[in-house]
This record gives sequence, structure tokens and C-alpha cells, in this order.
Amino acid sequence: MAETLQFDPGDPKGEKTGLELLERAKKLLDWSEEIPDNRISGRDPEFRKYKVRNAWFSNVLAYANLAIDAVLLSETTRNCYVEALKKFSNKEFRIRNHTRDDIDEMNQFLVQVINELEGRQDGRV
Repeated sequence: MAETLQFDPGDPKGEKTGLELLERAKKLLDWSEEIPDNRISGRDPEFRKYKVRNAWFSNVLAYANLAIDAVLLSETTRNCYVEALKKFSNKEFRIRNHTRDDIDEMNQFLVQVINELEGRQDGRV
């Protein structure tokens, strides 16, 4: 699960928080997109960083939620988060095998979050 992130009261615009979230979110892009034939577990070190795992979906949602809590994301992205949360955190999703479409959709949302966080760091947002 996503590591604990502490909000800095001396950072009212969320610049430090946004930068830290940006760095962590970018690392999620590096997880493997391979979909093994068998369902995999995080207990197997060989498969720890695979996007097909529930943990990857949970981490993407957790970092997006932290960015929302820090008021770093637009209303459009917040609405996308609500939809992603409904789709990717329910029991039915968690127990079934995940597909290429699932990974692609969550990748698209992750890139949207990263782009907004980068824009905030660059002064574009």
C-alpha cells in the first residue's frame, strides 16, 4: 500500500506534498505491464512490481486520493478518481483476474494525475 505521507503545515500551497506525490506516482509507471498466466501475489518477490496486482491499482488510487486531500487536482480529475474508485476498488474487481484493458485504463488515469501534479510544479496549474 502507499507509504504514509505527512502534510506540512508550513506548505500551504502543497508544493512539497505535490512534488513528493509526483515522484511516487511516477514510480508506479515503472511497474511491469506483463500479465503472467497465473494469478500472482505480492509475497512472491519475482512479481512484486506488476501492474496486474491489486496493490498497483490500490497505490494509484491512494496517491490520487492524497493529491485530492491536498487540493492538488482539478475537478475533472477528482471526478475521474470517483469513477476509478468505483470500478477498481470493489470486491468483484479485487477477486477477478485483471485485464490489459484494466491496466490501460488505470495507466491513463495515473498519467492524468501525473500531468496535473507536474503542471502544478511548473506553475501551469
